[in-house]
Amino acid sequence: MNKGKKIMMAVAVILIITGTALLLIWELWGNEYVNYKIVVVAADKIEEGDVISEKDLKTEKFLKRNVLKNTIRPDEIEKYIGMTARQNIVKESQVDKSYLVKADKYIKPGESVYKIPADWIGMCSSSVRKDDTVEVYGSDGASLGTFKVAFVKDVQEREVTAIDTKNKEVLERTDGTGVINSIEIIATLDVYNQIKARAIDTDQKVGEDFIIVQVLGGNK
Repeated sequence: MNKGKKIMMAVAVILIITGTALLLIWELWGNEYVNYKIVVVAADKIEEGDVISEKDLKTEKFLKRNVLKNTIRPDEIEKYIGMTARQNIVKESQVDKSYLVKADKYIKPGESVYKIPADWIGMCSSSVRKDDTVEVYGSDGASLGTFKVAFVKDVQEREVTAIDTKNKEVLERTDGTGVINSIEIIATLDVYNQIKARAIDTDQKVGEDFIIVQVLGGNK
């Protein structure tokens, strides 16, 4: 065998080895890197209203074409620990960011946002703000319940907020963007109807006025 043939055979062997190595690299790493993405999935079934802990989430590989647009990334897991599931999530399914909500923003099944209008309010602090917790009292001093405040509105139905948004503590709320006219609370329909029944008598005349008191430490 002449020298030229030996060189060609050596080159052929090198090309075969290189090609085999590249194929192995592609199968073991390249294919996964190019076509797959690691995302967050439910480690077990998550029920609506569950508070998320580390054991509820894990990571899995999915084909990139099957990855949800807003699925949680592995580096974002800690950010979502402590949030509440706003819907049922099937085991091993991807966890979309929209499936979770901050615990203090979660409205439980059966609850909704209901308005306490100005003519029902006899007394209310001007420092009440969205996300506060308030207790509603009847004119006889009886408590009608404790509620999370969804919105605080002025007479133009604009939300009343603090002018200085850094002043979050009740005693630091020196100025607001308007005068409180109505408050919207999160409650069940049955509870709201009980409040409404005391505010309006059977002849549709104004009944009693309510005293709305902030629960200090109840706002988040």
